[in-house]
Amino acid sequence: MPWGFDPADRVGWLLLHDDTPEDDLAPVEPPAVLRTPDPDGVLPELPLTATAARTLPEGFTPAVEDALGASDRDAYREWWVESMDRAFFDTHRVGGRPSQVQGEMTVECALGSAGHSTGDSSAYDDEEVLAAAQAEAPEWRLVLQVASDDDRGFMWGDSGFLFV
Repeated sequence: MPWGFDPADRVGWLLLHDDTPEDDLAPVEPPAVLRTPDPDGVLPELPLTATAARTLPEGFTPAVEDALGASDRDAYREWWVESMDRAFFDTHRVGGRPSQVQGEMTVECALGSAGHSTGDSSAYDDEEVLAAAQAEAPEWRLVLQVASDDDRGFMWGDSGFLFV
C-alpha cells in the first residue's frame, strides 16, 4: 500500500459516494494497481461497531488557536494533554475529529490535493504553498479513521492512522 505522501499515490485517495440501493451492491475485486506489487496491500474486512462519542480539537490546532484567547488556550491545551488517554491512539472512527500524531490532517489533505508531496518538508517550507493549504484546510472533513491495530495486523508507520 502506498504511503500516500506523494501525489502519484493518488489512486489511494479516491472516495466515491454511491447511492445504489444496498440490495443491488456486490463485492468486486480491487483494481490491479492496488494489488501490485504487494498483494498484501489490500486490507482485510474490518467489522466495526458504532458508539457515539464527542471528539474535541487537539490542544495545538488552528481551531483552538482561533477560538480561544491566550490564557484559555493554554488552559485548554493543558487539560487536553492531561485527559488524553490510550483510547486516543487506538480508535477507529467515522466522522468527528481525527487523532493526529504528526501534523494537521486537513492541511496534509489540502497539500496533497493541490499536488504537493507531504513526505518531506518542501511544501511546508514554501510559505505561499503552506498559506494556501491552511486557507483550504477547514474545507476538509474526516470521513474514516483506521487506527493501527496489532490484533488485525494493521500498523501504519509507528502506531499511526489511515485517514479518509
